[in-house]
Amino acid sequence: MFTFFAFKNFFTGLLPLVWHFGSAGVVVLALAGFYFAAPAWFMPGLRKIAPWIALAIVVYLVGLTIGVKDEYARSKARANAVEVHEAGVGDAIRKDAERTVPLVPAPAAGVPNHRLDAYDRGD
Repeated sequence: MFTFFAFKNFFTGLLPLVWHFGSAGVVVLALAGFYFAAPAWFMPGLRKIAPWIALAIVVYLVGLTIGVKDEYARSKARANAVEVHEAGVGDAIRKDAERTVPLVPAPAAGVPNHRLDAYDRGD
């Protein structure tokens, strides 16, 4: 069961990257193939700008890669900072609670303390 969820989470995070890089890679290869394989008389306007379109897509992919890497590092740093902060706050709250709550409750005023002790052996 755990391996299924790990597998699912892996592909959940991977699918957007595969979609962007895969589709952009197909378009870049198609433009390069069109530029090198198409005859000069077939759509000469597109043939002239095909390398520039491919270059723009490659620049977009490089920017996407840098953005994904930076956001991963930023999210990881934020999660670590929150974890450290919460651990410190939790320790402070626990210590404060230990100081304010006595370990042995004081007997109530006017109430006799004669509860039956099941473990009293009458020594």
